[in-house]
Amino acid sequence: MANPRNVYIEATSISPVTSWTVAKVRSALNRHDDGDMYESATLADQLARDPAIYGDLSTRVRALAARSGLPFDIEPSYGVDDRRADAVAERIEALWHEMVPEHVLEAVMVDTVLLGVSVGRIEWRMGRGEWVPFLRHLPAHGLRYSEHEKTWRYLTGDGKDLVVTPGDGTWFLHLPHGERSWLWGAVRAIGIPWLMSTLTYRDWARYNEKHGMPILGVREPYFAADDVEGAGGTSSSGGASGVYAQFRRLGSESVLRLPQGADPQKDGGWDAAWIEPTSASFESFGKFLGQLRGAIRSVILGYEDGGAKGGDGELSSQRVKVEYLSADCEPLSTTLRAQVLKPYVRYNVDAARLELSPWPRWDTRPIADLGGRAAMLDKLGDALGKLSALGVDTDEIVREFQLKRAPAPQVPQDP
Repeated sequence: MANPRNVYIEATSISPVTSWTVAKVRSALNRHDDGDMYESATLADQLARDPAIYGDLSTRVRALAARSGLPFDIEPSYGVDDRRADAVAERIEALWHEMVPEHVLEAVMVDTVLLGVSVGRIEWRMGRGEWVPFLRHLPAHGLRYSEHEKTWRYLTGDGKDLVVTPGDGTWFLHLPHGERSWLWGAVRAIGIPWLMSTLTYRDWARYNEKHGMPILGVREPYFAADDVEGAGGTSSSGGASGVYAQFRRLGSESVLRLPQGADPQKDGGWDAAWIEPTSASFESFGKFLGQLRGAIRSVILGYEDGGAKGGDGELSSQRVKVEYLSADCEPLSTTLRAQVLKPYVRYNVDAARLELSPWPRWDTRPIADLGGRAAMLDKLGDALGKLSALGVDTDEIVREFQLKRAPAPQVPQDP
């Protein structure tokens, strides 16, 4: 039986960008549309600095990647040799968390969600008399699709331009949406809204700096000295510099002495009043950020906050979340089987019986809402009673709700 090839692939070099403009974001998205991941992967790295995006992305990814997330199982591939299929599945299940660690799975899914594609390499080690594959994530910055050659290529950190050949036991390439999977990357939809939200936060902070703190307006008497900031100190006659010194100490003193002229009605004196903005234009910042936040969340999680309840009492957002998780898990299961588990079977079991490779499965079915279902059945029982009293055939409704009628009671016959 042939041995696998161990090919060292150095991760591509990454130059972080911390300052993004509209022009830079558009350039990154245009290169992404052409199949070049370098700038868009750098932009995706920056998106994780946004607390809201980080939280939504973690919600979606860690449900699959965390060991305490979705129920997981290695499902044997029955139909050819069930006994051997069981044995292969049992062995891979024992090795699974070494072969595909949680942190690698999480990195793969982050790239998958944001970029629509993820790349990695497979490292082989001999242990316990068998070749064990270990999946290693590679930064997608070096990945690009060559439209001319119809192939994927990866530029390594040491300058090598390698052809990516998934399924050869060396490369891992996850394309959940088919040949042009990168066009489904979330970065294309949320790149500009994210930049707009960062600029809005900046403008809101500047607004608060200018208008959030009230300004103290001081009215001076006609006899106040022109050099009110002079070094005269507090003069015996209550000079201007002494009064302004008291204004500056308002944060630590609760009393401010305001000297008046000999005739306040005629001469006038000192006066002060807080000048505060009365406009509610600041509310536009919050409303705009809320719209941007909802748009970004709908892309990553498929829903905004809240949502109507369904027949079983579950939120519509919960149903959408299950659909997104199913769309994440099923293609990933196919890719892992084809590019990690089949090579394991080829080098350890039987190269001619790759169909023995098991399936990694995540159970995305939602937990039943028993309270909501009980309330629904209570209403259904009342409705069935009313309809039966009116002579309506309720068999179709019973079948629709997947219920079974109790058998009619048996009347004992008189012997």
